[in-house]
Amino acid sequence: MTQFLSGSTVLLCLTVFFSRILDVCFGTLRMVSVVRGKSARAMALGFCETFVWFTVAREALQSASGIVVGVSYAAGYATGTLVGTLISKHLNRGKVEFQIVTSTHEPGLVEAIRAAGYGVTAIDVNTAHDGKPRYMLMTSVDIQKEHAFRELLNTLDQDAFVIVSETMAAYNGYYPGHSVRK
Repeated sequence: MTQFLSGSTVLLCLTVFFSRILDVCFGTLRMVSVVRGKSARAMALGFCETFVWFTVAREALQSASGIVVGVSYAAGYATGTLVGTLISKHLNRGKVEFQIVTSTHEPGLVEAIRAAGYGVTAIDVNTAHDGKPRYMLMTSVDIQKEHAFRELLNTLDQDAFVIVSETMAAYNGYYPGHSVRK
């Protein structure tokens, strides 16, 4: 029982816990980098992730404290997943694409979106289920403005069908304040 609660066991558990947070954060950021095509960054993060994991796993497996270190290891992994996700959202730069099929064919809707500072392309469409005219709207929005744009859409047309996806690249478009040419 004394070994179970010894100072060295507590220190080991804390080391394992915080090291797992670090290594799982590296792993989360590595995966985000891979998806975004940032292979050099992904490689560096993968090295750091593996080095921290190897070091901590070696210490944990050599410990005689068994279950207590295992709980610290698992808790660090779970916490690292949360922290890594929060960090990746905070560091997230780029754009998201909105494809919107409006519930009506109201020209004021497009004008309101543009007046709010967003570039938008509007295409006249007819839906298959009722044949009524509607708009298909397409726009690319800075990821930090995604929530504000969703709120704007909800106030303008809460029944619109909306698809949001991450934009890998955008060329030759218009963004209020500057144009994009590549």
